[in-house]
Amino acid sequence: MSTYLVIKDNKVVNTVVWDGESDWTAPEGATTQVAPAGVGIGWTKSGSNWIAPEPPPAPTPDPNKVSAREKLAALGLTEAEITALLGA
Repeated sequence: MSTYLVIKDNKVVNTVVWDGESDWTAPEGATTQVAPAGVGIGWTKSGSNWIAPEPPPAPTPDPNKVSAREKLAALGLTEAEITALLGA
């Protein structure tokens, strides 16, 4: 058994664990290929190269929590105490 990429329009749309021989076929319009190390859903194939997807944007801090953190720090609370109160 190996991990195979399901590729449609040069983009990995799924992965499957398959023996490469049993009665299973990729969805219509898709092909399969044994997955190179580290390549998975969202990657794009360009010739023989694999291109990683863009990482998701960093979350925007909640202004209310930033303000609360600043206020609690100004009161002398430690970062551990602030995190215990507000969470991450």
